[in-house]
Amino acid sequence: MEKFNFGELLGNLSVSAVTGFLFKLIGVIALFVIGLWVAKGLSKLARKACGRSKIDETVSQFLGRSVYWVTLIVVVLACLSIFGIETTSVAAILGAAGFDPEAVVQTEAARQAIRLSVSLIPAGLFAIGCVSLCFYPISKSTEKTMQAELT
Repeated sequence: MEKFNFGELLGNLSVSAVTGFLFKLIGVIALFVIGLWVAKGLSKLARKACGRSKIDETVSQFLGRSVYWVTLIVVVLACLSIFGIETTSVAAILGAAGFDPEAVVQTEAARQAIRLSVSLIPAGLFAIGCVSLCFYPISKSTEKTMQAELT
């Protein structure tokens, strides 16, 4: 069995490859920190909007946390994308619409698929979740009953 030589591996790396990776890493860290800040702000905004609308505190907290985690998931996917790790669901939607990663100009169908996959589809799914929460109100008494049933 051949021994692993770490020094030889470092010797084979070029300076441009290392600096390119470091710039990507710095970009990912910056994007993640900014994404955390935006996620916290959107979560706080959602909770305040629920408070003004006289929505139950439990639903308000749930909605705030949902906004936070959805935003954080989008940020993590964007960070992975910087390193070249694409998500298969978005790639499948874009591929079905005729997206060509090597084309300089995309077709109208591909551009429409890009717009839908990052705007209307996630917004629609989020709206469906919010509407379902409105039809299933969870009050403090309902929460206590549910917790009693689970224990």
